[in-house]
Amino acid sequence: MDTSLFTLLVYFMVSSSLVIAQTYTEGLVTALNAANLTTLASLAQNNTNFVTLLENGGNKTLLAPTDEALVVVADASASLLEATLQYHILNGTVRESGINGEKNYIASTFLTLQEYVSLPDGRSQAIVLRKANGDGNIPYVAGASRNSTFANSTDGSTYENVLIQPIDAVAFIPSNLSSTLTAINATTFFQATNLTSQLAALSSSRDGLTIFVPTNEAMDAAGAQIVSASESERANVLANHVLNGTLVYSTQLQGSGAMASAVSSSGNVLSFSSQNNNLEVTSGNATARITRADILVSNAVIHIINTVLFNTSSNPEAAASAFQSATGKPAPSATRAASAENAAAITHVHVFGVAAAVAAALIGAAAVLPHP
Repeated sequence: MDTSLFTLLVYFMVSSSLVIAQTYTEGLVTALNAANLTTLASLAQNNTNFVTLLENGGNKTLLAPTDEALVVVADASASLLEATLQYHILNGTVRESGINGEKNYIASTFLTLQEYVSLPDGRSQAIVLRKANGDGNIPYVAGASRNSTFANSTDGSTYENVLIQPIDAVAFIPSNLSSTLTAINATTFFQATNLTSQLAALSSSRDGLTIFVPTNEAMDAAGAQIVSASESERANVLANHVLNGTLVYSTQLQGSGAMASAVSSSGNVLSFSSQNNNLEVTSGNATARITRADILVSNAVIHIINTVLFNTSSNPEAAASAFQSATGKPAPSATRAASAENAAAITHVHVFGVAAAVAAALIGAAAVLPHP
């Protein structure tokens, strides 16, 4: 082939691809402006990565904050702005009719930046959608401390492969464990895990955690049991509230094919059931109701429960096996020395994986729980 002809063909191919990309961007900007989302339109016009995520790889849903809502990110860093935009892109088409008031809708976002998400295997962060019965049946994004409501009770407009769903507030990216426990007012559990500086160990895990967090009232009610238990029993109790290496959302506990049980970090079996649309978790003789499900953390998911899962037994081998089965990695053994101030007579606690982090913490919890 003549060199000049080949060069001309390459030029036209490159030019055509640029035109297509520009056309998609221009069309998206036009669609956003038509929906009175002018600030988001401006961001799209000046953010190639954002548009590329929307354009490629199939159908998407764009949770589109209004102009007023986006004021909160006006001074955001480039990294935070990029992460925020990623968090508002959902994989697949999420229609209003697909969200109901009976259970949460867990959608997958495109947020994968390691500065903001630490889920296993590079998994993208999730987002929780709900619909409030008796409140106009309008869907909303359920955040740890506040919600972002859909602007309409019907679907928004569609541009090519993207369903645009306007929302009245920016959906905040899930934060770390410490900030999240504070935001949901789980102060007693926070103190219990923070007393021996073990909160950092939980927060740094990248293997996936499911944490059943008792309410302050539940922790207070269990105070007498905790105080009377031995040091190792206290360790087992708190480890019993963590699934190490496994992210379990409420949708996995409902309907056909629901998860029936899992092994906690103490090696005990946690059994799950659904009674009258209420999710319950049982360990030994203790049964707790999940009063609020799917509170997202940068590296975990939290479920609030109304009773402490007070099971003092342990099975380290079962805990290690469950961790390895979930992650494909051997569970590291650990020895944690607890201070006399926080742990009274205890000297060492031997547990596996994240159980090491939570074990010493509950031993110190007696200091913050009321004595009978």
